[in-house]
Amino acid sequence: MKKYISLFTFGLLLQNLHAQVGIFQNNSSYTVPKITLAITDDDTGIQRNSTDNISFFTGNLPRITLDNSGNVGFNQNTPLYPLDINANNNSLKFQNLKSLSASDLTNFLVINASTSEIGVRANPSSLGQFIRLPFVDKIYNTTITDLDFTAVNDTAPNGANNVINTISGSAVNDGSNTIFLPEGVYSLNLKLVGIFKGLNDNNTASVHFLVNNNLYAYQPGIVSGYGGEGADGFSGQPNPEDTDARKTADFQEVLSVPAAGATINFKLEVNNSNFHLYKSFIPLGSSGNSSRTVLTINRLK
Repeated sequence: MKKYISLFTFGLLLQNLHAQVGIFQNNSSYTVPKITLAITDDDTGIQRNSTDNISFFTGNLPRITLDNSGNVGFNQNTPLYPLDINANNNSLKFQNLKSLSASDLTNFLVINASTSEIGVRANPSSLGQFIRLPFVDKIYNTTITDLDFTAVNDTAPNGANNVINTISGSAVNDGSNTIFLPEGVYSLNLKLVGIFKGLNDNNTASVHFLVNNNLYAYQPGIVSGYGGEGADGFSGQPNPEDTDARKTADFQEVLSVPAAGATINFKLEVNNSNFHLYKSFIPLGSSGNSSRTVLTINRLK
């Protein structure tokens, strides 16, 4: 009976004094514990930080902390998330993870570069998402002018569409001739078909590609050469612009768009003679217009 009373009194004393307890292999290794419950040595074990908050210590440092919200911190004394890891500028390693089929890959993990938060986002990567926009039939004067496209669809041959947009999160504004693209990597191809309106060997048309209103790429003289209307060899033709004096050129670029998205647009710089940019033509045996000058944007990821 006395032993039980003594143990009870001892327990009350420990509680009141918040004493540390040490569990050692032998008496010779005993030292005063530095944490609430020291095991084997004086600074390895469990530390009670506050009500419903404990840490697992090694080397007198908190390695794992569990708080009253159920948050767990690794090298993080005040975890703010269910799993809060301070990697101390090191890497994390996972082994023997389960392999998933392609049909399971509908979401993926993302890391916020500013807060280091990790979350899940629906997978925006989709090969096959693309935009196709035709340009307005227009004569461009010798200056730098926005390339004028149209988002108004008209029927192409075989009942197809000239305007197509399957890129989720994008926005086409044919009033400002701009296109907003969400985060991703894109391949862009601009096809130009037209004819210079004057006779000059130095005729040129150059493409300016702008991202967020800043010049991203420049292709000088993408179209160049002698003029069409009234040129030698074209006199007497019903329509000189239907002859081989027309010019064709392609501008290609790859663009990586950050999380905030980006707004793009194109400008045409014409020198010496005005340039007539064609929109479409009617193939033989067809009642639909097939756009000649078009912009296509393919999403790579």
